[in-house]
Amino acid sequence: MKASRRDVELFVLSATALYFELLVVRWTNAYVKNVGFFTNFLVLASFVGLGSGLLLAKRKETLLPALPLVLLLYCGLVHVARPALEILDPGALFWGEYTAVRDDPSMRVDPEVFVSVAFVVVALMFSLLGQAMGRLFDALPPLRAYAVNIAGSILGIALFTAGSFVLVKPAVWFSLVLAGVLGLCAFGTERARRDALVVAGVLSVAIVGFVAWLDIGSTWSPYYRSEVKCAPSGDCALAGNGIWGMQAHRFIPGKTLYNEVYGESGIVKKRRYERVLVIGSGAGNDVAVALHFGAAHVDAVEINPLALDVGRALHPDRPYSSPRVTTYNDDGRAFLRSTNERYDLVVYALPDSTGTVSGHANMRMESYLFTVEAFRAVRTHLAPDGVFAVYNHFREPWLVAKLANMLTLAFDEPPLVFSDPRASAVLMAGPGVRDIQLAPPEAVALAPPPATDDWPFLYLARPHLPQLYARALAAIAVLSVVLVAAFAWLAARAGDEGTSPPRSFVHTFRIDGAMFFMGAAFMLLEAKSIVTFGLLFGTTWLTTALVIAGILTMVLAGIAVTKRAASRTPWPWAVALGLALAFVYVVPPERLVLADPTARYVVGTVAALSPVMFANVIFARLLGESKETPRSLASNLLGSVAGGIAEYLSLVTGHRALLIVVAVLYAAAFALVWLRTRRSKEPARLSPA
Repeated sequence: MKASRRDVELFVLSATALYFELLVVRWTNAYVKNVGFFTNFLVLASFVGLGSGLLLAKRKETLLPALPLVLLLYCGLVHVARPALEILDPGALFWGEYTAVRDDPSMRVDPEVFVSVAFVVVALMFSLLGQAMGRLFDALPPLRAYAVNIAGSILGIALFTAGSFVLVKPAVWFSLVLAGVLGLCAFGTERARRDALVVAGVLSVAIVGFVAWLDIGSTWSPYYRSEVKCAPSGDCALAGNGIWGMQAHRFIPGKTLYNEVYGESGIVKKRRYERVLVIGSGAGNDVAVALHFGAAHVDAVEINPLALDVGRALHPDRPYSSPRVTTYNDDGRAFLRSTNERYDLVVYALPDSTGTVSGHANMRMESYLFTVEAFRAVRTHLAPDGVFAVYNHFREPWLVAKLANMLTLAFDEPPLVFSDPRASAVLMAGPGVRDIQLAPPEAVALAPPPATDDWPFLYLARPHLPQLYARALAAIAVLSVVLVAAFAWLAARAGDEGTSPPRSFVHTFRIDGAMFFMGAAFMLLEAKSIVTFGLLFGTTWLTTALVIAGILTMVLAGIAVTKRAASRTPWPWAVALGLALAFVYVVPPERLVLADPTARYVVGTVAALSPVMFANVIFARLLGESKETPRSLASNLLGSVAGGIAEYLSLVTGHRALLIVVAVLYAAAFALVWLRTRRSKEPARLSPA
């Protein structure tokens, strides 16, 4: 089938929209301190915006030229306030800035305030894209438009991923998005007025210039916007997204967290470790300590490539230049899975990220390092007299107790624990501990529940939804309803201009229930898939990109099946979906681990994401039968918002239980489809005379 002009426009718009979603999450996280713990709300705002904009598909005039104006407003919001979110909660621990370098201005605000304001502005931006998308969906056959939309989305994520490989700057990100928007406004089938286009062009140039100016002095990795400051002594500090947490300093003799493992402070006997593994090696401090105490060889594993580069170039002791050191840019859990080496000492070198790796799931980069299963994986890589050491400024005594309990479960005996009143602690476990022990370990208070691969939330004192998240999610839910209602009212007014009979507000606001529940289920399924792939491949930016690409590919496969092989009734596919969900629920992700990474990705994609394909066969059929495609898509996107909020249930139940919620949501969708089908087959009743 030959592509029409509208096909090309929808393809470009879809690629731009997904690229823009990734941009907003990444760029906002880079400048608003601690917003990394709330990136989910930006994704939800984009869904609310797209869904609301789809309702305006009937409006005669395109609103897309207004995007640069709203984007400029958002850039000002992020920069002028430059807020640092106050994220204190008694039941959860959020790592933030704790070094002495604090010379940049910032305004401290409550998270609920920033989340609410940013949510509205981001939703408004995406509503402009949503309106343009709805107009194109209205002009094309539904399944064809949906396929083009998904193909464009795959291009969007491919472009952003490629940019992450070559460390493209934000000015390029914004230029690509604005070029796509201006191109559609200038050359699309429904061109914008010339004066609106000129204003949009001027504002776009201003935005790119502003973003480039703001970026002066920053270096970008796939995870953080980084800044480096060095003192005359040669010691350096590295900031990630404005939070000064990593340092590169000379070896410090005496009693330090780094040195206590080697017996320097007298809490254990002195010992020389021949082979050392440092996980989360950062700029190289722990590696320098291992070399100082005589390690014959050190394997240094660090997930952030920029941290390794800073260590090589700026660390005053130059540990990464030593021929005794081998560096690996990898996720620590993934490295443990890929190596067969055994070590005399394995060290967790303060691996504590300041945000999540995805806007779709509550996963930090170190989430799968701090589980009972991860500690057991470390145990398999210890020599017969090996030692495993975990140390940090943990801040809360309950966190030290939780780690001690997890080490006890993993090593079948209590670890050595040494801490101070501020909860700076060293924990040591493994078969070699008995030989170096000088005194009995400290007594540990009653421990909170352990973190596991299914509930990988080290920094929660217990399974619960922290009040901070509850308040923010409540604000998001209320704002979502208000925004959708407002756009439905505007859509009804737009319908009055060109629809006969006029559409009512109630009709416009009416949700397609089946599409809503399918959107909610799909969002939860996507979040579960991301955490599953994080376990299989490591919680890296590339893993997230691969799983989203895999999900979109499965969606395309579902569309192809719908066009060629789907039966007239969706029920066989509903049964297949139920069986696929049962398979994913019953089979642990560890069973999908294969030695070859390519085979592991293929098997993992087919096994973990097969429910996505079956669900999308049904979704594509419903979309193809819809008489109001934009409203059906809007309902689906709004359901995704509900699913994104429901994803926080994992903080209470763990990730595996989300599949039960997914099954319930799909069952609700199928029940509504059955009721709809039954009503359509009932004979029309004659009205009484």
